[in-house]
Amino acid sequence: MGKKIRLKRKSTIAVLSILACLVGLASWMAAFYHTNHLPYQIPDKIYQAGDFVPVGNNYFISPDENPDGYSVQVNDAKLLTYQQLFEQYNLDYHEYSRLDEYGNVESNYVYDIELNISNTDNTTGYIFLLDDIFW
Repeated sequence: MGKKIRLKRKSTIAVLSILACLVGLASWMAAFYHTNHLPYQIPDKIYQAGDFVPVGNNYFISPDENPDGYSVQVNDAKLLTYQQLFEQYNLDYHEYSRLDEYGNVESNYVYDIELNISNTDNTTGYIFLLDDIFW
């Protein structure tokens, strides 16, 4: 009689252990699905030309930037072909490559954007915005 009770107890523990493992696996699979298939959606915010938009804690190139206190204002934006861009800024077409780092031809168009950048009370921060920009 004592062996039957021990055997029943061992089988109950084994079943509960397997059930706990299955519940843990199901929880992990649900979290994995939620993380990889239901991405966080960043809401779009649309501003009008001429609006000063605070950069906040968003950085452009490096997380070392401290852009808090900076604002960006778009005054004008144009979509240009490379030929129009080079003519407008009197640049030599042959000095600039249109290949990306993989050797593929980049887009046939570029955005020519006129910006105002202002800083309010940020004496230690910076934004790294002007990288590979034509002036």
